Amino acid sequence: MAITITNLTSGYGTNNPQSTSSISPTANVPVILSVGLSVNSGTMIADDNITISGCNLTWTLIARLEWGTRRIVAVYKGVGASPSSGAVSIEFTDSGAGKILEQFKWSIDELTGADSTTPFGTGYAAAGAAAEASPVTVSEAPDAGDFVFFAGGLEYNYAASLNSELDTQLVQIGDATGCRRFVTAYDSAPDSSPVPGLTWTGSCLWGSLAFIINVSSASATIEQEGFRFRNDDGSESAATWKASQDTNITLAADTAARIRMLLNATGDPASIGAQLEYRYKPSGGAFGSWAKVN
Repeated sequence: MAITITNLTSGYGTNNPQSTSSISPTANVPVILSVGLSVNSGTMIADDNITISGCNLTWTLIARLEWGTRRIVAVYKGVGASPSSGAVSIEFTDSGAGKILEQFKWSIDELTGADSTTPFGTGYAAAGAAAEASPVTVSEAPDAGDFVFFAGGLEYNYAASLNSELDTQLVQIGDATGCRRFVTAYDSAPDSSPVPGLTWTGSCLWGSLAFIINVSSASATIEQEGFRFRNDDGSESAATWKASQDTNITLAADTAARIRMLLNATGDPASIGAQLEYRYKPSGGAFGSWAKVN
């Protein structure tokens, strides 16, 4: 099973602590909480704290960036064996410099098919000013089946577009307060050197995070998708088909025929030594043992 990302809720508000809408997480399936926040004055520092709680999940910081002096973008993982339905609480605590919260923006997304134990790679961050693009260089290569996740904010409420290294937007929240535009997105087929980001028209400050979501090893599978019999009457490309796909046939004894098989690999499964086998069932008798086709 491949990774599937589903948005559970998103929104914005000025309460501190702030409660999200109610969600119903799945047991042992990680969720991502992406947060953008701003304060009314001062400069954000590492000691300014964000506390996440709720739904009987264990919350762990994946990555965080202080940007534009008064803003933070951060991403947390939540996972639990016995989650409960309810709201998630987001709380900002000033380190003592007199900063007052302006607003939170958030998105919560569930990751089916992701590794629930070590699901994420290193968090990468980038920030800039007077720009119209927010690329984040991910300095590691995703494996087959992995996704790249992105969360970023803009100082101004400019409509943003995904760059070519992101294929799916989860949320885009815009208003006139604080981190005025907040976007989460992902790439389901990243290349070996991901640089996800946003583009927009107009100069402003920006801050972005990105990281790899690892596909679950349990989600890596190999399965037979289909088969089709062919006549032994030509080359590989010219031989004719004996029946439709996935249709059994009857052959006279000692009659040559061909079969074409299709295997589907999901995720990054270990290599296998696939082989074709057969067994014989005489009329009125029982099947014999499996034997290799030489």
